[in-house]
Amino acid sequence: MLIVNFPMVRILHIQLTPVGKDQARFQFFWDNPNQFEPRFLALSEIEELLQISETDYYTLLPVSYAEMGEELFNWLDGTDRLLQSALNESRKKHRGEQIVLAISTSGRLANLPWEILHNGKQFLVEQKPPIVPVRWVTEGLDGEQLTVKEEAKPRFLNMVFMACSPQDVQPVLDFEAEEGQILMATKGITKDLCLTVEESGCLEEFQDIFNSEEDPFDVVHLTGHGTIDGEQPYFLTEDEYGYCQKSSAADIAKTLQLNYPKLVFLSGCQTGYSRSSAGQLVLSMAEELVLEGAPAVLSWGDRVQDKEASAIAATLYRELSAGQTLVQALGLTYQRLLEGEGMVNLVTWDLESGQGEYRQWHLLRLYATSLPGVLVTKRNSRRQRRQPAPPRNIKDFIPTREQELPLGPKEFVGRRRQLQNCLRSLKTDEDKVGVLLTGMGGWGKSAIAARLCQRLLPWFKEPIVWTWQEQPINEQSIVKKLSDELEDATERQLLQGQEELKYRLRNLFAASDSQPFLLVLDDFEQNLELISGQYRLKPETARVLRALVWAMQRTNAGHRMIITCRYQFQSDLLEGFFIQPLESFHHADLLKILQRLPHFNSDENQALIPRALTLASGNPRLLKKINDEVLVQDNAEERLTQWETNPETWKYKVIWEDLNPLIDEPLAKILSACLVYRIHVPMAALEAVCQGQLSSREEEREQIERAMALGLIEISYHLEEDQREYRVSQNLSQIFSAVRLLEDTDKLYPLYQKAWSALTELWANRGKKNQEQWQEIFRLKFADKGNPERFREGFKQMLSVQYNTAADQGFEKELRKFKSELTRDGLCQELETLLQQEKWREADEETSWIFYQVMVLDGFDDFYDLYRRIPSDNFNDIDILWVQYSDGQFGFSIQKHIWKTLGGHPDAASETWKNFCKQIQWHDGSEWKRYEDLSFDREKAAIGELPALSYTRWKRPGFVMSYGEWLLGYGGAGINWLKVVFYRKKSKVKRKIVIRLMRR
Repeated sequence: MLIVNFPMVRILHIQLTPVGKDQARFQFFWDNPNQFEPRFLALSEIEELLQISETDYYTLLPVSYAEMGEELFNWLDGTDRLLQSALNESRKKHRGEQIVLAISTSGRLANLPWEILHNGKQFLVEQKPPIVPVRWVTEGLDGEQLTVKEEAKPRFLNMVFMACSPQDVQPVLDFEAEEGQILMATKGITKDLCLTVEESGCLEEFQDIFNSEEDPFDVVHLTGHGTIDGEQPYFLTEDEYGYCQKSSAADIAKTLQLNYPKLVFLSGCQTGYSRSSAGQLVLSMAEELVLEGAPAVLSWGDRVQDKEASAIAATLYRELSAGQTLVQALGLTYQRLLEGEGMVNLVTWDLESGQGEYRQWHLLRLYATSLPGVLVTKRNSRRQRRQPAPPRNIKDFIPTREQELPLGPKEFVGRRRQLQNCLRSLKTDEDKVGVLLTGMGGWGKSAIAARLCQRLLPWFKEPIVWTWQEQPINEQSIVKKLSDELEDATERQLLQGQEELKYRLRNLFAASDSQPFLLVLDDFEQNLELISGQYRLKPETARVLRALVWAMQRTNAGHRMIITCRYQFQSDLLEGFFIQPLESFHHADLLKILQRLPHFNSDENQALIPRALTLASGNPRLLKKINDEVLVQDNAEERLTQWETNPETWKYKVIWEDLNPLIDEPLAKILSACLVYRIHVPMAALEAVCQGQLSSREEEREQIERAMALGLIEISYHLEEDQREYRVSQNLSQIFSAVRLLEDTDKLYPLYQKAWSALTELWANRGKKNQEQWQEIFRLKFADKGNPERFREGFKQMLSVQYNTAADQGFEKELRKFKSELTRDGLCQELETLLQQEKWREADEETSWIFYQVMVLDGFDDFYDLYRRIPSDNFNDIDILWVQYSDGQFGFSIQKHIWKTLGGHPDAASETWKNFCKQIQWHDGSEWKRYEDLSFDREKAAIGELPALSYTRWKRPGFVMSYGEWLLGYGGAGINWLKVVFYRKKSKVKRKIVIRLMRR
């Protein structure tokens, strides 16, 4: 281990101890705990702050973090200014050295937001270098100080990540999205960071990876749900079947105890939240883990948005892997989020400086008894050359006697739910003798079988595997293989008798009184033959498989089989198997595969990557072949074109050669129609686009069933059939010439319309929060080029489910792809027509639609970017139309005039905003109005009541939102939207026209 000297970190230790109900004992020191003068602070001075921190700080209510932080700082500082003096003196004497505030508290003081300490000019974390508050855990450590251990390794940052998402906990965490966000966030630092992803969400499985790592992990990152049950905090992990396992800090500590990492990040809601219960303080999960032995634990003080958590993790790990200390990395993370990187959940925005304050950066809390210094050396360290992160390559098959199937635990990727389904059946379902894994070649059936064998080792004998070289199976091969594997001569003798095979197998299985057998029949499709367009067992194989199933069922001793096969064959024997269909890789699993394929991450190939991904269609075997045989070549583009136009070189790696004759006209029509969808959809959606393709619905359903049995339609992992989703593998159009989307637009556009209608009926509701599904709805809507109003109709569909962030994001992302089809011509024409007709609500919606189009046409990042930089002509045209056709009653300039008459200015307080809302009837004096509650009637509406829709947006990170989602102007966000609109640079309207119209 390399010990290196880095710029010192000065630690100011602050201890706050409640004394009775009215006071707190306050003392601080630098290096000598005996050099301090205690002071007693009155809790009454911060009683209001204590109340706010419990009622407003941990809610969506608008609070000023700067004001709270300043009040908290002043309370510590006191009239004698001891704290500020100590900080100033340290800055002068130790210029350039970072300061850590090690704050030890208890009781009600423990949950005060120390991270937002503010000296009246800026947050302490904004100073250069940042002053970083750390929650110093001192229980049972009297007399000790917070120390920094400067131990740096001359290599990459070694990190392990596990996302936990129990299937029986609501809301179900999208663990694949969580994994994907971390993978995307760290994509640019793959040489500096070695990221191992644990696939199960289970602590027992995690422990296997953690303890087997030869080079100990520096960081453990756990993502999931945190909860407090009674007086005990828990992290909700999964058991081996995917169900909830409440894990305490002690459980996690037990997993890590042999080699604690330098840092644990518990990325779960409220893992850093302490609370009072019956007068007693319930420690946060993070603090409990520190007390169990972890040196430093990062956590969240409250609920946090997934994207904010990922943005913070990305910044943090980027800095740690670059050779910064933990407090340096944490300080830079705070600063970059405050400066606007990863703009999430904006609360205040200063127009002149372009600076913002965000809700959740300060919820990141570090608990520690000791601080890790630099975890790894700098990239360009002169003392010792830094070792880069090793490439994570996908291993090929390893045909050895000990391991005939591919991939160990660290190399295995994804398939969590499929594994859990299979394990549940193999270990708990007495009616099943095994599992059948089906799906297209290259989807990882053998890898799942291997992983199942590893997970089942404690319960079964060493698995006996029939590989593809040993297929097809027959009685002779079964007996020989079993005999060769058996070490007991008596058991071998049982197989050599003259009885019928099933009786010999029964005798063998019955005699095995220690551990049951686990048989694996890999690449089983070689035992099938085509009969009447369907795959069935060959006669000899059928006899052997029937004997195996009968013997296992008759002995009832827990013996099991795992079969991998490209196709789901016809046989009554399958009643004894749990059938687990597979699907192509997508989302986080696909990202994990790509991380291990170097040529998919090469800058030289970036222009080819989208085409390569389309060709592979999520097939890991095909991805690896494209990486190794196409993208690696100097003429990669030429090679890729050859693969796209001539699939003969690769298609039999994913389908069986005998499949070609089965793609008859009825099946081709069904597959071609289903190609209209790019993501997995419910069966009802498939049936909708297939309707009318064949002579009857029954025939259409029959062909869909055929396609699924042949592995041509992917099936999701869900056990319940009504939850399963399906997709035609997208590269079938390159494998089979008869499978194509319709070229006749007169037939194709109605097919898009039919698909859009089906998904709209199934998915388009306020409760649907899946952005990918919403984006597919809008993609299908926009693909119907025969409909000139498709973009406006899509916008209205998005509005119909406001305020649904996923729908908004899906609409915007898809609309940006069609920028070239939008036009500025007549941009305000429809608005003028609606205003002339006094259709005020429709005009309000049209105003937002115009803003949307301008945002896309001018390439603005989001609505904040739009409102700050919208061309004055566009803004003025909209405003003048509103003012003109309402006779000066409505318009942005009218609202601005009212705002100013009420004393409004860029730094106005929220009370001025509330008065403004009362004036224009967005607030009725007792409560905030909903947008739907507006009258949209000039006779009843207040002056300045419209436009209003723009103020009620609930948007993606970086967009203005209104707290309470639908309440007009409620909370701090509304005033900030108003400030963006009213105080835009270079956005003055023609004042003479406005004033003249207002005087009418």
